[in-house]
Amino acid sequence: MEPDSSQRLLHPVSALSRPAADPDRAIRRAGDSPQIPGNTVSLLRDGPAVFASWLADIAQAQRFILIENYIFRSDRIGHQIADALIERAHAGIEVYVLFDWLGSLGTSRTLWVKLQRAGARVRPFRSLRLTDPLRLLQRNHRKVLCIDGQIGHVGGLCIGDAWAGHPERGLDPWRDTAIRFAGPAAIELCHAFAQTWQASGASLPERIQHPVPTSPMDRVQPVDQVTTEQRPEQRPEQRPEQLEATPCANAPLRVVSGLPGRSRIYRLTQVLLANAAERIWITDAYFLTPPTMYEALTAAARDGVDVRVLVPGRSDLPWISWLSRAGYLGLLEAGVRIFEWQGPMLHAKTTVVDGKWCRVGSSNLNLASLLTNWELDVVVEDESFGRAAEQMFLSDLQNSRELHLRTRRMRLGAHDAAVATETEPARPQAPKTQPVLVGGRAGAVVVRASAAVLGVALRRRYERSAWSVSIVSALLLLSLGTVGFVVPQGLGLGIAGLCVWFGLGALLRGIADWRHNRKKSRRARRESRAE
Repeated sequence: MEPDSSQRLLHPVSALSRPAADPDRAIRRAGDSPQIPGNTVSLLRDGPAVFASWLADIAQAQRFILIENYIFRSDRIGHQIADALIERAHAGIEVYVLFDWLGSLGTSRTLWVKLQRAGARVRPFRSLRLTDPLRLLQRNHRKVLCIDGQIGHVGGLCIGDAWAGHPERGLDPWRDTAIRFAGPAAIELCHAFAQTWQASGASLPERIQHPVPTSPMDRVQPVDQVTTEQRPEQRPEQRPEQLEATPCANAPLRVVSGLPGRSRIYRLTQVLLANAAERIWITDAYFLTPPTMYEALTAAARDGVDVRVLVPGRSDLPWISWLSRAGYLGLLEAGVRIFEWQGPMLHAKTTVVDGKWCRVGSSNLNLASLLTNWELDVVVEDESFGRAAEQMFLSDLQNSRELHLRTRRMRLGAHDAAVATETEPARPQAPKTQPVLVGGRAGAVVVRASAAVLGVALRRRYERSAWSVSIVSALLLLSLGTVGFVVPQGLGLGIAGLCVWFGLGALLRGIADWRHNRKKSRRARRESRAE
């Protein structure tokens, strides 16, 4: 006999009858991204290999090309990519280019004109509008290339010589990571592109939003099979070791389309960190984690998980590195291992968990990427691909220096990471002696750091950031207050001007929405009368 409703409330579901935890379901819900099997995936390292693969795939496009990027420079590699797109546009291929207005400031207008004259559709994303000043805070930070809805490229690389390098001048490319995949998951890139394209103007044609496959997914050669005979005039210089990517066949992956306010990659990363049993290896260019993710990393490390974070030793945005170092002490105390890259700028954004889940894309682990920007990442769930990603991470540690705490004298030390191999211990024990804390965790300071052990540059960077965040914030507030006392009228005018700008923008947007709704209702009434 079935129990009544009161019995069901008192005895909901027994532990034996409750289904086991399902990581796939949790990941799918967190990222709003179903698992898509049957893809051939290659892991690509640095700009020369990535751009060579782009050019080879662009050359074989048969129907359309979708490309969106935060930065599209009018330099050498920018013109190479543009010339490849122009050649396909002349061949009758539909080309759509979406660049971020703020990120691509400084790009020559002649580049866009040249593309448009060839027949390519080119749009800036969210240019400045007096009626909507807050739109500047929400940027399209994606780095995506899609060919025919069958080939996809996703990663952290923008289009510029910083990523391509300049062999003639002896300049190495920025360290970055991307993936190339062929298969059914590429259609998700069309859906994601349609959202950002429509946010900048008219909608994308239906035939491109929902393309129908017309040829085998592997018609384009993977990067390790690309030969120098294919379009040699457009291939950037590359070293042989940069073309060692081995495609993983039949790999399941998820395309996570990040939208402002949705927090998809934020929630998905939290799920991955919570499910980690052995390893969490993160590479991040601008490591300013929110408190909840910070706690997830420290909790995993305290639970015995091997947590490692690789960050730039020298950043193109020094103030971000300066702020991020202020939070290193708490991570190091918990047993998180932090490494600083010693080569050119480290710009990669990857996370590998237990060698099974690997995230590659445009999202940095900071609030801008996780909450306010348009981002796009791919999560590959394949052990062979995970091994390749872990091997790449370990290879990067060979050119890095590790930060660690010396508990006896409260010193911060550094040593080369050349010993960081697969045979090393999972992680060092968290120090039992607690360093002295000043001003809370964010203002923690390690006293009397040793220059002899540390090396002057690294010691100064860490020691300065550990206590100076609070001091600099205080000085800025004091300076602003002093300006208010000395020139109160000027400060008041500045604040009043911002209020007028924001208020006028909101008013104009409201009027525009009212007019739009009024026209819509009139149209609906006319249609109803006609019926």
